[in-house]
Amino acid sequence: MKEFYCALEGQYQPNPFHNARHACDVAHSLLFLFDNTTLKSHITKLELNAALIAAFSHDVAHFGVNNRFLALTNHRLAFRYND
Repeated sequence: MKEFYCALEGQYQPNPFHNARHACDVAHSLLFLFDNTTLKSHITKLELNAALIAAFSHDVAHFGVNNRFLALTNHRLAFRYND
């Protein structure tokens, strides 16, 4: 499992906010909610692990710019997802 998370971390871009440190912050917030609310009584361990993987990977390969910037610069992703 360590290899998976190390590989995931390696796919983050070195941008000021959407980086691996931000992913750890999001995962930490998820665990805080899990430990300090009734969330743990509503989800299974498998679901918690899936949520942690989502938290750690949600911004992998993020460019560090927003959707408006991509649209204004005619980026290929804007054409693909902007409808």
